[in-house]
Amino acid sequence: MEELQEHNYIQFLSENKVLNEPLDDVGESNVAFLKTDLFEDLSINMKDLVKELLINLGSHELDIQDDKLKEELTESKELFYASTETIKVSKIINALQEDIIKIRDKSNKYSQVNFDSIHIYIDLILSSISNQDNEIVFGVINKDVDEYLSKTFLTPLLSILYDFITIYEDEHDKKIKLLLDFILELINKSENEDVDTQFPACFDLFEEGSVKLKREDKIQLQLNLNAIRETIEQPIGSTKLPYKSEPLEPKITEVDSIKSIFIWNKNDKEEIIVIPNYENEELLGSFAASMREI
Repeated sequence: MEELQEHNYIQFLSENKVLNEPLDDVGESNVAFLKTDLFEDLSINMKDLVKELLINLGSHELDIQDDKLKEELTESKELFYASTETIKVSKIINALQEDIIKIRDKSNKYSQVNFDSIHIYIDLILSSISNQDNEIVFGVINKDVDEYLSKTFLTPLLSILYDFITIYEDEHDKKIKLLLDFILELINKSENEDVDTQFPACFDLFEEGSVKLKREDKIQLQLNLNAIRETIEQPIGSTKLPYKSEPLEPKITEVDSIKSIFIWNKNDKEEIIVIPNYENEELLGSFAASMREI
């Protein structure tokens, strides 16, 4: 992480081996992990800021006393969530639940849809861009809520939700088909109807968090879901990540403790036991001692 942060934007893209490897082995050409079209026209300073936001997708506190920076952020506001503070993911999900259940209850067609089937994936998506306190930035620069709630939050969130359920659930199951149809209906409402009336709880929360830059010296900032979705490629065919098959032995010989290799995490429902085949007797002994402590 520290090495990545030392690089500027262009070094981050050109010298990061993971980003340069093709992600997908289907289609006419290999698919790169990271697409940068959204950032091409940004100033060099803004690109370096974007690099920091890509390394850590969570919230960042940013000093914005410089008027030039405020101007550039405003010009590129479609890329970011911005606010004076972060908000709990659970509070956002609560607003989504309120809005989505109201929409569901207006149609007999979707009466059998259970919000919990959606909740599990929404929680996963939003937690993936949260900070250590499970909070994210939720708002937009200069309070253009109507357009940007749909464009930067609702539509990309629901689209990712649709993708996840298609991938991880049986889309031929009748309940899943109904759920997917309902999500498409939600996307349609987000894109083509008044979000203030269709998603009032989310609208109020997003409006409350939105910020006028000219009034602030510091803000919380992070890339929004649309920018992330348009930048980080999703594999469609079989993933192709050659770095994952590189020999582990050279790296293992560099560490002096088993704790540098494994982080143990147990719960009442599952237990993972790894039994490696180390030629290094000291490292193997350290592993055996660690196992006895579990």
